[in-house]
Amino acid sequence: MNFVSIEFWLLLLLCLGLILSFRAVLAAKGFSHLPLFDRASLLGTSLLLFYFADRISFAIHVAELGFSFLVLQAALKAGPRRRLGLEILFITVNLLPLVYFKYGDFLLNRVLHLGWDVPRNYIPAGISFYTFQLIALGVDTLRRNEKLPRLLDFFNFVTFFPQIVAGPIERRASLLPQITGFRWRVSVNTLLDGCPWLVLGFFYKLVLADNLSPFILRGVSDNAWTVWLTSILFGLRIYFDFAGYSFIALGVARILGVRLTMNFLAPYSACNIKEFWQRWHITLSTWFRDYVYFPLGGNRRGVWEFNIFTVFLISGMWHGAGFNFLLWGAVHGALLIMHGWFSKFGYQLPRMLGWLLTSLAVTFSWLFFYEPNFSLLDKKVRLLLTPTAYSWESLRAVKNAYAITGWAPLIVICALCFSVLLIEMRGRKKTDNPYAALLSWPACLGLAAVIAIGAARGEGQFIYFAF
Repeated sequence: MNFVSIEFWLLLLLCLGLILSFRAVLAAKGFSHLPLFDRASLLGTSLLLFYFADRISFAIHVAELGFSFLVLQAALKAGPRRRLGLEILFITVNLLPLVYFKYGDFLLNRVLHLGWDVPRNYIPAGISFYTFQLIALGVDTLRRNEKLPRLLDFFNFVTFFPQIVAGPIERRASLLPQITGFRWRVSVNTLLDGCPWLVLGFFYKLVLADNLSPFILRGVSDNAWTVWLTSILFGLRIYFDFAGYSFIALGVARILGVRLTMNFLAPYSACNIKEFWQRWHITLSTWFRDYVYFPLGGNRRGVWEFNIFTVFLISGMWHGAGFNFLLWGAVHGALLIMHGWFSKFGYQLPRMLGWLLTSLAVTFSWLFFYEPNFSLLDKKVRLLLTPTAYSWESLRAVKNAYAITGWAPLIVICALCFSVLLIEMRGRKKTDNPYAALLSWPACLGLAAVIAIGAARGEGQFIYFAF
């Protein structure tokens, strides 16, 4: 489901029009099962949109959900030992499709060199996100001995169309009550609540992220300044792209009367690496904290460093099948461990210096994220760590790298991006929502005009659809 696809919105509007019209007829005739109709039609809408997005992904998703429901149902009726076995089976079977499609080629051919014929360029839509949401639902249900949602609600919880493809990764306690009590209540109030998030999301995606894309020169490896600039631009692009998707998902859900978890809270305003991860892809960070870090032992003395490093190695692998993602996770794990050591001794940097160092470390780490060629990655890292690479001649040569694209568009889009980041920082100081100023109606009207004038041409996929 691509939120910048015209086909998606036409199909969604068609579904909503038919459902709301039919519901009005049922209500007029005194139909007594409107709540059931609402939840069933929501599931039908989600499944239909998912089916048209990718039929293979749809089949895998439905098969996983059907199997999971049966296993969880059996586990809740079983004794302690059999329940544990069924829980392990539930987690293992749900991870298998993710491992096969996402890591099969990497593990079997690039690591073990077996030469097996496994998918290389196909990852089922949403599998990285809904697998974690499904596992969290199952684990929470079994560990807390809670009642298993009814089949309809179970499917709706994991298949809710605004967030199935790229999150946020929701929990049972926050989303399930809204799903079980779902009613079609599209109204002026819900539209006023959700539309500003849609505008902000489209602005982040179409104007900022997509216009940055042509200037990201990943192939340049002989100029340290250009490599740094590429990492800065990539970091901006991935933020505005992923946050843009999250805001659109949040806006669509709010129009339907459902409140999703905020997945971003101005992460580039963070003054230390721990704060960055409390603001970046929040639902994934908390998922790893609750289902990996705490079970490993959490903050216990003597093991917390190992636990953090393990979590971020897994986080790196979650983002992609490649040694570069492992290194990216290792870099962030090491940074968090160092932050923990400094915090232990009560040492805290001034906020401005902390922000500068955090931004520098995060920008440097993006190099490991976007460069899959290990020899080229090694060359770039060595270049960045070589003091003599930062000469005035090299700085003047940067303009040659952008001779085709031109400097003027790059300067304009960067100025716009950094202005938005400054607004987020100011918003963070004044309110719990750093996007409050951007969500005001005067700002939304202005952003809508900017979208109409400056949206990048073409239908760019969201960058996290590939992870």
